[in-house]
Amino acid sequence: MKNPLISVIIPTHNSQYTIENCLRSLTSQSYTKEKYEIIVIDDGSIDRTVEISKNNGADKVIQIHSCFQGEARNIGVKNSSGEILAFIDSDCEAADGWLSIIEKELVNNQAIGGPVLNGNPHSSVAWADYLMEFSVFSEYKKRSVVEYVPGCNQICRKNDFIQAGGFPEYRISEDVVLSQSLKKNGVKIIFVPELKIRHLCRTKLEKFLANQEMLGTFSVKIGKKYESNYSKLISSRWKVPLIFIFKIAAKLRHAIKAKKFFKFLITLPYIILGSFSWCKGVWKELSQN
Repeated sequence: MKNPLISVIIPTHNSQYTIENCLRSLTSQSYTKEKYEIIVIDDGSIDRTVEISKNNGADKVIQIHSCFQGEARNIGVKNSSGEILAFIDSDCEAADGWLSIIEKELVNNQAIGGPVLNGNPHSSVAWADYLMEFSVFSEYKKRSVVEYVPGCNQICRKNDFIQAGGFPEYRISEDVVLSQSLKKNGVKIIFVPELKIRHLCRTKLEKFLANQEMLGTFSVKIGKKYESNYSKLISSRWKVPLIFIFKIAAKLRHAIKAKKFFKFLITLPYIILGSFSWCKGVWKELSQN
């Protein structure tokens, strides 16, 4: 494809059950095909992910070694032709108009992100997963300058991405680090309420809890380099009980702002378990230092 405006970059790993819907959500949009390209970076899938990607609209399918999402996205950027980079995950679907909004917004802005909706609304565990991770990026959040946006709905200009050093090769939180690097380079990240994607939040309790524990572990590692709401609290194991209370209170506040208070109430047991797992990850990481 010659001179596309937008390069949509999708990291994948054993995504045969979700990648087709992700790709169709992009190719079905009323946006000129010549103006965008879809690049799938597959890090060693052993299922039908590559085959499905090639047959459902991906312009480039790049097969690489097993790695974390940050590295896969960086490889996608190296193989991209667009001046605008749009990152979405294989378990996400772009809402109608996603590409058109990106083009419109990047006329005057350098980096944007938008709401992440729960793509598994039938599951209480998925709602807990959503409330723990994405409720701060709800469809009711007003247009504003934000500290970071999630990597599943993260858009910026390629020149700014390169100057920021790209994604770090972390297992998680690479989106937060990129946002901080962009910010240090004077790039404002704008939250755009219309720029929606649906994320297939976790429906299995054990996977939800394991992810929260991992997020807690990485919050300590990232907190040593970048300031966050938890930076001062995660300096000592003995502050972990305060973090637990702070975490639940913060999720309640986000749920109210996202107009999901009822969802918060019915999933509160899972949120408590998730907050405990997050704090467990913090405690373990602090214990090793």
